[in-house]
Formats: sequence, structure tokens, C-alpha cells
Amino acid sequence: MPGALPRVHLVTPAIVERTVARCRLRGVLSDREHAAFDAFPTEKRRVEWLSGRVAAEGAVRRAPRERGERAPRYCAIDVWNDTNGAPRLTIEGQPSVGGRLSLSLSHTQGAGLA
Repeated sequence: MPGALPRVHLVTPAIVERTVARCRLRGVLSDREHAAFDAFPTEKRRVEWLSGRVAAEGAVRRAPRERGERAPRYCAIDVWNDTNGAPRLTIEGQPSVGGRLSLSLSHTQGAGLA
């Protein structure tokens, strides 16, 4: 949103592991994200990519919780890349929200930042 301060959300490998253990992979990833996850040829690449998705979805979930509202389920948040490779997102049942948010992702050594 114009004029809004950026929010940063960091997840460590332990947070990613706990999130997946609690929600299972299908509970964390949308169908499109799950297909992308499965397409990576190495476990290392899947883990790195997953950490970025968990960070992005965690950041999106944090905002409504801070306002005392219910956060969307992880799997209701679909993070995808546009034709230029930039990350975009949609939220199931809230189609206008994703277009109002800017998103940047980074991941390394199992940690993710959004």
C-alpha cells in the first residue's frame, strides 16, 4: 500500500519444520504451490523454496491477527510468480487483497524472508 511501512517476516529452518509438522505440507501449500514444490529436482531446492513460501504466508497471516481478526489458512494463500518472475499472491475468498500488496522473497540455508 502506498505510504505503508514495509513488514519483514523471517522464518528459520526450525519454524518451517514446525509449521509443516503442524499443518502438513498440503495444509501449507496451495495446489499450484504444491505442483511447483514437486517439480524441483533436489531436496535442497525444495527446502529453500518452501522457506520463502512459509515466510510470505506467515507475513500475510500476521497482519489480520494484529488487528484481532482471523488469519487465512496457509493453503488459502497462493504465492506465485508473474511472467517477469516477481512474486504475487492471492488469498482464497479475498481476491482484491493480493493486488494491494507488494511482496519480495529471499531464502538461504533453509531460512526464508518475506
